[in-house]
Amino acid sequence: MPAAAECVTYGLSQRDTLTISSTVDRDMALALQREIVDVRGRRTDRQEILLKRPTHLGLEQTLACAGSLLVLGVDAEEIPALIAQ
Repeated sequence: MPAAAECVTYGLSQRDTLTISSTVDRDMALALQREIVDVRGRRTDRQEILLKRPTHLGLEQTLACAGSLLVLGVDAEEIPALIAQ
């Protein structure tokens, strides 16, 4: 089993790696608070990810999905389309 190189947290705290910077109706902005390294060793810089919150997911579930996708190596630009499905 590979050893973890870093911890990626998500939640509603500004100390979490991935948090919500704003939400209005179904529009939301997720804030990646610090650089992360995915399972392939690629770095993702701090940024905001704009998306429509899926009606079938709560806020923390949306954060969990987005964080998991980032760690698995999905580009941040692809996340809104994947979560919306």
